[in-house]
Amino acid sequence: MKKIILLFSALACVTFTYSQNCNLLLEGEIDKMTGEYEIFTKKPIKVFKSTDYGISMKLARYSDRHIFSFYVYGASHCVDDKGKILVLFRDGQRSEMVNMSGFNCDNYSSVHFSLDVLNHPYYQEFATKEIEAIRVWTYKGYVQVDLNSTQSKQVMQLFQCMQSM
Repeated sequence: MKKIILLFSALACVTFTYSQNCNLLLEGEIDKMTGEYEIFTKKPIKVFKSTDYGISMKLARYSDRHIFSFYVYGASHCVDDKGKILVLFRDGQRSEMVNMSGFNCDNYSSVHFSLDVLNHPYYQEFATKEIEAIRVWTYKGYVQVDLNSTQSKQVMQLFQCMQSM
């Protein structure tokens, strides 16, 4: 009986801590025009090599899609409509995605996931694998950053939290 109570207490503590961590990473609000509940990153995950070279990442969930956003600084402030986003995971696997935000000069590139994220392979990779490096192509080159273990785990937790909400 003591083992069952101890296991239940430990499980409750883990669940509470996980929920607390998700609340630190994400926030939500109801869109007053649509009545839909939207969830987004409280603070971006920033990976910079210097003050003017790096990538800032955010995640948002709207009624019909999830958007993984990359704000790039360093190579060019313009991003091509078919610019690539390359991700190298620590296990050696690579993923290549395409900017879905169209041509812009706002330092912005993004990947959209359909609402059925549980079956989307890229989304699952971000939720379960640590990222080693990210390269985002701009109009005149690319910006590439290496993530340390803490940053990599933050990205994973962000995707895991978004899935659970």
